[in-house]
Amino acid sequence: MAARGRFGTARRFPRSAKIATVQARVHGDLAAKRAALSLDRDYLPARVMVAKALLERGEPKGAIERSLGLA
Repeated sequence: MAARGRFGTARRFPRSAKIATVQARVHGDLAAKRAALSLDRDYLPARVMVAKALLERGEPKGAIERSLGLA
């Protein structure tokens, strides 16, 4: 039986960086974005999402490091 609710798919696949990235974009806070990135540090959309959030917070060094996969 399929999971129901707003984030039912995320509950069914808790280790999916792709699903977590989409969820974090909707949710919008940096903690959720970092959590999505932690699932797969090589997943480029998650790295870009975190880098963009850091840049918006005024942390350009952190943004560059995240986008290049250095942090």
